[in-house]
Amino acid sequence: MKKKMTNTFIACAIVLIAFAAAFITNANACSDCKVNAAAFTGNIEERLPQTIIQKIVEDFINNPLVTGKERKKVLILGYDGFREDGLNNISDLENSAVLSIMDSGGLYHSFAGGLKDSPQAASTSPGWGSILTGGWHDYHGIVDNGLPKKDVPTIFESAVQKGYSTTFISSWGEHFNTVYTQDILRAQLLNEPSQYILAKNDEDSKNQTIEAIHQDFDIIMAIAEYTDNAGHSSGFSNDNPLYQEACQKADQWGKEILNAVESRENYSKEDWLIIITTDHGGLEQHHGGQSDEERNTWFAVNQPIAINEEWLNYHK
Repeated sequence: MKKKMTNTFIACAIVLIAFAAAFITNANACSDCKVNAAAFTGNIEERLPQTIIQKIVEDFINNPLVTGKERKKVLILGYDGFREDGLNNISDLENSAVLSIMDSGGLYHSFAGGLKDSPQAASTSPGWGSILTGGWHDYHGIVDNGLPKKDVPTIFESAVQKGYSTTFISSWGEHFNTVYTQDILRAQLLNEPSQYILAKNDEDSKNQTIEAIHQDFDIIMAIAEYTDNAGHSSGFSNDNPLYQEACQKADQWGKEILNAVESRENYSKEDWLIIITTDHGGLEQHHGGQSDEERNTWFAVNQPIAINEEWLNYHK
């Protein structure tokens, strides 16, 4: 009996040791990840409104030039429908745009869809509208897809007034046919240095963005649809290999654009603010609701930012 109990004790001890070893291995693996909880600037309870991106850009443009720099430049890369936990898919990715900039600036938790239980959908038009105008639906008027923006300024209009040239590039037609139609018409009528380019697909949007960089535009925003397309067709989930692959494609798409920036002849004399972000997340094969999977977003920036209370003003 005693021997039997001893054997049982030994067996239990072996199982416990095995569990402990597995736990330590997983803990070490997690600590080696480049995109884990420790990688974020601020904790998850301090999640920022996506409206803050407009304020970061405005602050950057309005501040004096850094000593030794001759021109300010801004690049915003949008990964449509890239869930926050989708960052796990690029944690060891070669040629990653996010990983290449977050250490010099920061990686932040953010949220889409307005305040909790807001009528604003966690969807494309209201998401990018909030990022570009710095307000929620009560300011820009875009509660959901299919609606035009109110006559309120975006980052592009504000920049043009300060003497900067701007470019907005995407392959999603609703930006041009519905949301920003007024802005496009105004830019054409006033002959402003502001172009809006409807690309054929993500490959074309990348090439058009690189061309805009070569043409010396100052404020450039480009959006990739890889992750949104994969989510709608097969599911917004890290359990979905197609979504995993889309996250990686989007970030490599972004890195090719960053390479074009860094290869500019005057790059060393230019002060570049680079932001990479997403408009919303997704759940199963849809988005627009108020679940964490749909609302939780993120952004990476290449320069340190000093967040103040005014930037946290959810209502413009």
